[in-house]
Amino acid sequence: MGDTTALGRELRRLRTGRGLSLEGLAEASGVSARGIADLELGRTARPRLGTLATLSRGLDLDEAEHAAFLAAARPGNDSPPAGTSSTLGTSSAAGASSTPGTSAERGAEPGGPGPAGLCALPRAATEFVGRSEVLSWLHATAAPTAEPSTAEALTAISGGPGSGKTTVAVHFARQIGPACPDGRFFLDLRGVDPDPLPARDAATVLLQALGLPPRDLARTPPAERPARLRALLAERRALVILDNATDLDHVRPLVPEPGTAGRGRVLLTSRHAVRTVAADHRRALHPFTPAEARRFLELVLGHDRTTAEADATRAVADACGHLPLALRVAANWAATRTEWRLRRLADRLADEHRRLDALAAGDLRVTAAFELSYQRLTTAAARQFRLLSHVAGADFPPALAAALGALTEADAHDLLEELTDAGLLHHAGPGRYRFHDLLRLFARACRDRYEPPARSAAARARLHGWLLSTARTAGRQFEPVAPAEAAVPAVPAVPAVPAEPTASPHPHPGPAAPSGQREAEDWLRAEGANWLDAYRHAAADGRHRPVVDLAESMHWFSDLWAGWPHWVEIHRTAARAAAELGDAHWEAVHRNYTAWALIECEQRPAEGIAEARAARRLARRAGSTAQEAWSFLYEGWARIRTDEHAPAARWSARARDLFLTADDTLGFLQAANMHTDALHHLGRHEEALTGHRAVLDVLDDPVRRERVPPFLRRLVRATTRYDLARALAAGGRDEEALQLLHQLVGTHQELGRIRSECSIRATLADVLVRVGRPTEAHGHYRYVLEHSGQVPAEQAAEAARKLAALEGN
Repeated sequence: MGDTTALGRELRRLRTGRGLSLEGLAEASGVSARGIADLELGRTARPRLGTLATLSRGLDLDEAEHAAFLAAARPGNDSPPAGTSSTLGTSSAAGASSTPGTSAERGAEPGGPGPAGLCALPRAATEFVGRSEVLSWLHATAAPTAEPSTAEALTAISGGPGSGKTTVAVHFARQIGPACPDGRFFLDLRGVDPDPLPARDAATVLLQALGLPPRDLARTPPAERPARLRALLAERRALVILDNATDLDHVRPLVPEPGTAGRGRVLLTSRHAVRTVAADHRRALHPFTPAEARRFLELVLGHDRTTAEADATRAVADACGHLPLALRVAANWAATRTEWRLRRLADRLADEHRRLDALAAGDLRVTAAFELSYQRLTTAAARQFRLLSHVAGADFPPALAAALGALTEADAHDLLEELTDAGLLHHAGPGRYRFHDLLRLFARACRDRYEPPARSAAARARLHGWLLSTARTAGRQFEPVAPAEAAVPAVPAVPAVPAEPTASPHPHPGPAAPSGQREAEDWLRAEGANWLDAYRHAAADGRHRPVVDLAESMHWFSDLWAGWPHWVEIHRTAARAAAELGDAHWEAVHRNYTAWALIECEQRPAEGIAEARAARRLARRAGSTAQEAWSFLYEGWARIRTDEHAPAARWSARARDLFLTADDTLGFLQAANMHTDALHHLGRHEEALTGHRAVLDVLDDPVRRERVPPFLRRLVRATTRYDLARALAAGGRDEEALQLLHQLVGTHQELGRIRSECSIRATLADVLVRVGRPTEAHGHYRYVLEHSGQVPAEQAAEAARKLAALEGN
């Protein structure tokens, strides 16, 4: 331990004089508690000027105090400042002092009836924003009562490191001064210290603060002091803030039992979730909202400066993840550099690989707060925390953590809950967990520092192997399996892509794959970002066969999730992998799928035509008539999207004939439907009607219908009947069209095709308006608007316009 210096003594005098623990000053200034302790103990010989300026702001020093503080830091000044002793008590890195939790009278509001300044409230934050909902809740649950009450005496605020728990608690305490005639008291329990303040010692300090006569205190054995405190607190209309507790067990001896009549209240803050407190008496504190984060920066840096660089201010707030501590550090960095533009700070924070290092100003670092929580983890939880940095998605389930850590799902769940309790993860909905953005970066830094590279790589391989395997299994749940007795397969007979092992040996059975289409769809959507990341890594590693295999397994599912923005990437990647394998057939398959994604998902028909033509050349080289037919079909589809209906009719007719040659009934049905659709747009409605009925005849044929799997049979029938209804309406046969459209309402919704269901509803509404039944049309336009996120923007806009016209009449 170093010798104290003039600066250390002056800093400690100023801090304790304002009722601030090390943790409290760390939160007010952004300098780490460990850094402050090192200054007070003389471990840091020459602090940076920026650090001193930041501490001065956190201490709210006036001009004279600031000058004296800087003078104490000058080299050679090792004599005690006036009014102090050279034998002041020392403090640990986490905030212990020779008189735990106490503060000098100067600069802090006395707590109440006890010795002046003992357990006094720290100074309130000069920049306090938001938290209105939490403060309202605290007023309802944590304020002392005029008459004895059996309500729970303990209220708990938990939250991850840097979330501002102490600031909120102190702000609330200062708001309710009149409700606390017997005092407001603050005690730092040093919960993140290797040796937290024991309950007996805390009870001793609090009994002194509450005014228990010294003789009575001396006569009370230490083991009985917590009970004496509980009894005294029940009598007093006072608020006690127990700051920085390890957990509920740490403070329960100090709090009146639930159901015990009393007036006093205890407000607990902890980094750990306090689950055993009544649900309505505990609340987790989250980062600021974006607006609150920007407001905080405005308060620290000034309205003119943040308004002049509004975009940079927003970028800084976002890069900080709206975390109060990170915002404090960033703001302090900018506040000491008034000649610099905020864009410079935003650019420093833009690179996530350097962001944590950039969130430092002198000796203040966001990572110091994170490190305190990390160091208290069990070995298994710390390792899981590090490995979770491999997860690409915003959130994840225990099954993913199990695959990553080679654990059972139950063990993974327990570790995730430990990390959540420690404030290093938080829940993101039922059965899912999420990192704060800065904690994810911290986990990555810990992984790079502590995790052996080979073990880290093995964990990532396990994770990606499980994701690829599970995604492939889930995607294949949607493949149309034809009946066993079918004479011809529903899809062209093509060689399967042989899979290769994707996972490392696993000591436990892997998490179960989703079963059934509903479960498979939920999994694929929820884990989209995660399995896509695994897919990208497989492609980058040159694992071509798994890439092609996974993309092929997504073919049928992708039609249900056409709004996902990654299908072009997936199929282009698979086409490149097939080219590397020298497999022209599979390259043609995925060039065709890419054409579909460009036309259907991204509304880029010209590029879709180019992909379809490239697929056609490959199909001819591979001798694949079916893939050649699909290329004509996709080009025809693109022509319909660009209102080029004459060429669309030609290409779809060519596709239809090639599908007949390939004996592909499913392809034939789709091409025939497209051909009739083109005829409809060309005004050849009677020909279109004939074509639609021909398709329905195939579906009703007892032999040919068996070549189409039941699911697709329902889909093609519903699509064809819709096209038939449109042709009837276009030919002026509105009543026949209405009868058919009414029968179709709900059919595509049952098939999971919301876009098609919206098209049916919009067409039905249009016909109803045309025949003079606008009241019935209203609900169908409303349905389209309610699903606006799942339909093209122009379709939603058209429905909104027509609905507004109806409501205006």
